[in-house]
Amino acid sequence: MRRHDYVKRLLAALIIILFIIQLPIAEAAPSLEKYSAKTGADNQAQVLWELKGAGKPSADLQFIPNGNILLPQAGQLTAIDTQGAIKWGIKIVGSNGYPVVSENGSIFVSGPSSVQEINPNGVAGWAFSVYPTANGSKNSYLAYGQNKLYFPQASGLYTLDSTGRLVSLAHWNPSELRSTKQPSPFASMACLAAGSDCYAIESTGADRFQMSVFDMQGASLWSYWLGALKQAYLLTGADGTVFVAAENKKAEQSNKGRVCSFAPNNTQPQWQTIISDNNFLGLTRSAAGSLYLTMKGEMYALDAKTGAILWKSPYGKLASPPATDNKTGCIYAGCSDGRLIAVGSTGRMDWDLGLDGAISRTPLIDAEGFLYVVTDNGNLYKIKTPA
Repeated sequence: MRRHDYVKRLLAALIIILFIIQLPIAEAAPSLEKYSAKTGADNQAQVLWELKGAGKPSADLQFIPNGNILLPQAGQLTAIDTQGAIKWGIKIVGSNGYPVVSENGSIFVSGPSSVQEINPNGVAGWAFSVYPTANGSKNSYLAYGQNKLYFPQASGLYTLDSTGRLVSLAHWNPSELRSTKQPSPFASMACLAAGSDCYAIESTGADRFQMSVFDMQGASLWSYWLGALKQAYLLTGADGTVFVAAENKKAEQSNKGRVCSFAPNNTQPQWQTIISDNNFLGLTRSAAGSLYLTMKGEMYALDAKTGAILWKSPYGKLASPPATDNKTGCIYAGCSDGRLIAVGSTGRMDWDLGLDGAISRTPLIDAEGFLYVVTDNGNLYKIKTPA
């Protein structure tokens, strides 16, 4: 009897332990909470639903062609429809990059030395790997344009077609082809496909960054030295113009960064505007011809044609890149205190909305003007903006 009682107690203890272990898993499961839109409150921002536990974002939200929202997380991608339902999720081993999406809905995500295709239904497709090097970049960037993928690595810029076949490998510095020495430390900050060219900001030497431009076949076209940088962003305009926002690593009081404009096939900037604030967060543009730059403390508006500063407004707790609604001209950005702010085209804040935690990723806007915002706590919101 004693042995029988001991076994019963042991089994009961094991069941309790297993139950306790399972509790965090159950609590962590995403849950959708819907809210009714308030009548007569058209002048207020309203949360329509909240997907709790969707996952902490590792990159910006984006739409895929079937209308679903793509939520990148560390080592995982999740697709969510506009009603808050999770459609699929897939683990991505080693992923620390920023996904790009093709016209047919294929998703491409990069890791430190690999590119993985995910089909629109969430099923893994082809994978491409390069030989990893000890001096590779911590951040992994990927660009897509005209059925080509551009993948910056320490050994050069890899160009792939949409089936994962290698088209070309272009070295950053042609002299390295003749060198027997170990390549210099490599760092990548941005990669962008604009028209038929690829723009990449990279360094193959200590703190010396340049923007390198290649054609679709991987042939080097030209480069432009940017100097010692803390961070940089690339943005393309509707006419093929490329904008560069670069923050200096060792900033002078009056020259902490700059925004430049490059016309297609032009090796020198059309204009360059000095920015006296630092801690850049991101750059966007509006259809009306303005650029918006956020940093921790300020939001700038620049004329996209001339680079003239139109206005700058203080917003002390900004934490995300800006997003622009081209229908209304409103600029949205997230703050470290959990507020989503809406700024008018003249720089005046129109409204703000408190959410559950810091917002460090760009708000996503759909064609009807609804906002999708994910907090650093991993909760995703759909928000109806004021009329």
